[in-house]
Amino acid sequence: MKKQSIKVKDNTSVNGINLNLIAIVGLILLTFFCFKPGLKGEFTNWDDDRYVKNNTLIQNGSFSEIVTEYYMGNYHPLTLLSYHWEYKFAGDDPYLYHLTNLILHIFNVLLIFYLTALVSGNKTLVAFVSAALFAIHPLHVESVSWVSERKDVLYAFFFFSAWISWVKFRQKNHMHWAWITLGLFVLSCLAKGMAVTFTGVILFTDLWLRKGWKLQDLKWYLPFTAVSVFFGIIAIYAQKAAGFIYLETQWTYLEKLILAAYAWWFYLWKMINPFHLSAFYPFPEKISGALPPVYFLAPILLLGLVAVLLKFRNKFTGLIFALGVYSACIVIVLQILSVGEALAADRYFYVASAGFFIVAGIAWNQWLENSSASLKWMFYLIPFVIISVLSWLTFQRTLVWKDSLTLWEDTISKYERISLAHYNLGVTYGLEMNDYARAEPHFLRAVEIRPGYPQALYNLAIIYANRGEYERSTETFKQLLSVNPEYPLAWSGIGYNLEKAGKFKEAVEAYTTETKRSPESYNVWLGLGVNQGKAGDLPSALASLKKASELDSSRPEPWVNMGVFHFNSGKYNEALSYYEEAIRRNSSNPEAYFNQGSALTNLGKLDEAERAFRKALELNPRLSEVYINLGNIASMRGNSSAQVAAYQEAAKLGHGGAQNWLSSRNIKW
Repeated sequence: MKKQSIKVKDNTSVNGINLNLIAIVGLILLTFFCFKPGLKGEFTNWDDDRYVKNNTLIQNGSFSEIVTEYYMGNYHPLTLLSYHWEYKFAGDDPYLYHLTNLILHIFNVLLIFYLTALVSGNKTLVAFVSAALFAIHPLHVESVSWVSERKDVLYAFFFFSAWISWVKFRQKNHMHWAWITLGLFVLSCLAKGMAVTFTGVILFTDLWLRKGWKLQDLKWYLPFTAVSVFFGIIAIYAQKAAGFIYLETQWTYLEKLILAAYAWWFYLWKMINPFHLSAFYPFPEKISGALPPVYFLAPILLLGLVAVLLKFRNKFTGLIFALGVYSACIVIVLQILSVGEALAADRYFYVASAGFFIVAGIAWNQWLENSSASLKWMFYLIPFVIISVLSWLTFQRTLVWKDSLTLWEDTISKYERISLAHYNLGVTYGLEMNDYARAEPHFLRAVEIRPGYPQALYNLAIIYANRGEYERSTETFKQLLSVNPEYPLAWSGIGYNLEKAGKFKEAVEAYTTETKRSPESYNVWLGLGVNQGKAGDLPSALASLKKASELDSSRPEPWVNMGVFHFNSGKYNEALSYYEEAIRRNSSNPEAYFNQGSALTNLGKLDEAERAFRKALELNPRLSEVYINLGNIASMRGNSSAQVAAYQEAAKLGHGGAQNWLSSRNIKW
């Protein structure tokens, strides 16, 4: 039997002009222009900190660690390796990460161009239209402009490459193309677990291009199925390990199926109506304990569509292919198995959309060829208008991803009842902008929407402590512990508040409790040691402070505090040795030099003390207490004019004692 192959017709040049080259340059320029604002974007506080800025795995991890560990609920070593290599060059400068995402997207656009050319008979204009629609659709902005979605554009690169290889295998019937496809498929899975859907994609590709499936092809599908199952299992374990899969939710199994059908339609609606896009699409609120009526229409319409397509399957082969590819890619994120807190996400449509754009270009060409000469101008105008509108929308949407502030303000303007958006906006104002007044209402709103929101409660407690509202802070920490008794650093927060209230023994109890939850925390052992010393338990204080120093040997605070406790006991020589050790570990700490100067003063070594105080001022010119000590040294030497000059400097910095001393002598400052 003669093997079936797909015949192609060359249509790539006119009068010697290479249309493919012109199309490729046009696609690159179009894509770059639409996504250019993203190159100036910052890291957002939505996973970018954990993927890059604070990710010790990519910063210091070995190759073997990166390729063997789950991270953020995923197994995607190729993605982490890409960050790892970038970090060596760019550190935490976001430009290179954004540029890499854009370059990968451009490559993906060119792959769609080539794939469409393969299945359309090498028609350059058809391939250009399909690739352009893929390039600048607003639903793709999230995948390109969000640094944390590197996995999306990276897995798509190998996914589309494998897809092309499969089509070549079917066209040329050369077995090596099948093995190349399998290898590229594995690489795609190593970039993101969603690549397991590739097996479904090649099934629908064969259904479309080969007019059906053949039993003898089963031997080709089995290896891909095995890879899909293998990486699918890994993905589930990774999600479960991170606690991202919720086995118990507020939704029944029937409601999950209804929501899945709604989400299936949701992406299609956003494809043709890409307005009101959001970084987060929440689940609906129940009305009297039930889903809103509109959601029940989704499965009915879906079943109706399936029935129509089955009846007219020979007429709508292209549409069946596009819907099949879409469904194969999207089914695992339709929340049938609850993962995360969003009903849908723009990024899930990135690869799933490719079939639609391929078919759209081919369908447009068919309409063009079948149109009358007088209407051809209109068919040429249609893609131009659509691409122009989508380009503008994409450009505008890219601006939203500029930074955390613009991203979350935009999200809340679309869907106000999103606890994550309010929380991240609170983090933006509080931790990044130090504007606690604007951060507090967003944390409060996050807790109102999601009662017991642990991270929001923790940040509220920190805000209250920073404002000096220690009792309120402690009550908030206790509220947090009632929700999550093991929440890290909550007890140390309570200990800090008790210390500020002068309740050192109670603070010791709180910090001791925290050491059992956070035994490797430098700050916890430091806080414990400080409060043990203030409570009068010097041996325990020294032991805790030495433990803190072991956890971070570069920090001077443990040694400074050990010195303070000995200083307060009148043991100035012992105190001096601790201060010198603190300086040895960190020579840029002004407090260590200030305390060193105080110990030297009490030992009568005034010249050395003055040098220590001068060094403290060099590191921090606004230490008014240093000027007081310099004035006291001048007084000991009988130099009253130097004493007055030093006190005047202290008074200028707001030192009340210096101001009173000068005022009592009618001396201006």
